[in-house]
Amino acid sequence: MSNRPWFVQDPFIALNARDFCFDGRNITKQTVTAEYSDMGTSDIATLRVVDEFVRHMYHVFVKDNQSLIGWFLAFIVMALLGAVVAMPFTGSSFVAVIAWSAGPCLLFLVLLVFIQFRVFGPLTFHPFLGVFRWNLRGWQAFVSSCFVIALFVPMYQELRSIWHRYYRYSLQTNFFACGRDRLLHELRESACCPHVILTGTVNDYRTTGAEKEDTVAEISFSSLHLGSGKLGYCRSPRWESLSKLTALTGAGCLDAAALSLNSQSAALKMRFWLEVLNLSWGDYVLFGQHQGHAWRCVEDLGRRAAKRCPGWEGMFVYASHRITPGTALCVTYLLMNLAWHLKSADMAFTCHLARTVSVAAFGLLLFILALSFFASCPALQWTMFSPWLRQIHQGIAHQYEGPSPPGLLYVTDGGVADCTTLVQLMMRGSERILLVLAAADPDDDLGVLRAAMDVARKEKIGGFFDPADARRDVNILFDEFKQSRDKTWMHVGIRYGWDGPEAGRKLGHLVIVKNRLPDQFKSRPCHPPLTEDEIKHGPGKTSRRPSEDAERLDMNSDELGPWGCCDCCHGLCNCGPKFPHGNFAGYLYLTPAWFNELCRLGYDISQEAVDALFTLRFDEGLAAARA
Repeated sequence: MSNRPWFVQDPFIALNARDFCFDGRNITKQTVTAEYSDMGTSDIATLRVVDEFVRHMYHVFVKDNQSLIGWFLAFIVMALLGAVVAMPFTGSSFVAVIAWSAGPCLLFLVLLVFIQFRVFGPLTFHPFLGVFRWNLRGWQAFVSSCFVIALFVPMYQELRSIWHRYYRYSLQTNFFACGRDRLLHELRESACCPHVILTGTVNDYRTTGAEKEDTVAEISFSSLHLGSGKLGYCRSPRWESLSKLTALTGAGCLDAAALSLNSQSAALKMRFWLEVLNLSWGDYVLFGQHQGHAWRCVEDLGRRAAKRCPGWEGMFVYASHRITPGTALCVTYLLMNLAWHLKSADMAFTCHLARTVSVAAFGLLLFILALSFFASCPALQWTMFSPWLRQIHQGIAHQYEGPSPPGLLYVTDGGVADCTTLVQLMMRGSERILLVLAAADPDDDLGVLRAAMDVARKEKIGGFFDPADARRDVNILFDEFKQSRDKTWMHVGIRYGWDGPEAGRKLGHLVIVKNRLPDQFKSRPCHPPLTEDEIKHGPGKTSRRPSEDAERLDMNSDELGPWGCCDCCHGLCNCGPKFPHGNFAGYLYLTPAWFNELCRLGYDISQEAVDALFTLRFDEGLAAARA
């Protein structure tokens, strides 16, 4: 028996040359009988039945374009376009509701159309999406290309992290001296560098016996250690760079929200867009706590390799941990490629061999995937080092659960827990804390600050009170700050500890400066660009050339729009939310004028807060707190 598809074998191959296949011929009962006069009566009857079936399918799928799938697809597209047009009147929430629901439906319909094309395309030549018509050679080339591309799936994380790499590059070129990145061990070895602490969140780990809603764990990074009370701590690896950790702890894109939602329905809808559009700004980091001898051997191997190739230590260590799951996945894809090429060969004996190989390939793939769900077993820890398997877990909202975290953690923005490092400083018992809030918060809701305070209360590190009257809830102080548009800073009291005697309890000062434009700074003209002398000696203490004054924009600072890459764009596309909040573009790039005004605004509104930080005392507030 030939191994060719049934639709290219006799007698069915004649059906591909009829008028419904666009060659102008007309099939009748007489022509069918004449062309196949040597066939038996039963074969001719079978051919007639198939001929009528093909004609019916041709009219259903080719001539009758107004199918139910087409109407449903048009309805979804119109709903999305209508939601976007109505966004100025209904707000972005309505667009989000439509998008979350329409996305999975749209993908499902596209899959239905593709299956329809594959099943009935050889008979009706119905084009896929109205463009691609069925062609056997084209289909074989398409499938062969897909199997070749699948060989690179173990490297999918490198392709998936493109947004993280772009964000990291933007931060490095904009805020690092001469655009040069720094490694963690360089910060540790420099006596002039302050102790930098960065905080993010881990969304794919839950301790054994934890509540179902406990889906987020904080993680902190410094030049000495990384981890948290929930994850444990380990020494910071030498190869991690400051730009990567800065990008991870500020990765406030869709993945930070989608991976942290407790509502399963909302989370799965957001995860759909997260995976389809690849909007991930986070990335994986190695976490070496509770690892055994094999972990240390791999790290030693990476260090030895790095001696010959300086700067490549991290790459060697990552590759060493991923080689086991990567090899297993490569074997499955090689078997799939072999099965496809055996099937494509026009030999009868290869059919059963191709079937056996394909079953073995899919069985091995499912076996590896099944093992990854039991990775808490020490013998299966290696499955957690495969980003491809972790991607599947992430898409179906599966969390690794065990007494200790896996060796590879997915880190995103710390905004859902604490991206201010307030909790970290409170754990150190800091007496005076200056907190600069630069989060996207145009309405002064202080959501990031409230989230950090909730973590401090949950961990029982301490509480907060109004220094003017400790009997008032601190949320009243936040509401007053929101309503008073002339305030530039806010003072909050910290009461360390949770229970026990009140005598000798430590109190702290939290001074908050927020990215807002007070009323007294509105409608002021844009300033000339900052100069090096002005930064060293203060504003107004250096002389300027007329050419420098001429570079200022002829507009007010609160009229600057966020869309643009240079100052000339403010005159062409000066739309969107105005200074100082802007939109997500502020994470990636700023125009010189925007950056100049932001620096000056920070200098103006923080001076009073810095002076107050060293003069605040708990005189009346302390007495009220202990009354």
